[in-house]
Amino acid sequence: MGEPWLKLYKKIGEHEVLFDNYGLRLFIWLLTHVKSDGTIIVSRFLASQILRLNPSSFRNALTRLEKKYKVVTTKRTTNYTVVTLIHWTKYQTNVS
Repeated sequence: MGEPWLKLYKKIGEHEVLFDNYGLRLFIWLLTHVKSDGTIIVSRFLASQILRLNPSSFRNALTRLEKKYKVVTTKRTTNYTVVTLIHWTKYQTNVS
């Protein structure tokens, strides 16, 4: 069995997030790192290092993905954030 993969629809070109550099970078990173249920637990500081973003830029991009673009939901604590991709199954497919 090969590596898991995801679909990135051509419709992304019609979505506002395409023009948000940090938001798009974070969205694609989330797509490639969430668990099979569409969730991931992230530390703002660790994720911002991986993405080479300032921690406040990461937080702001995540907030935009949730509030403006409505592609994720978040549950924040003082130590981590649980991010859930809305419509995660649209980005998945079963390959035989």
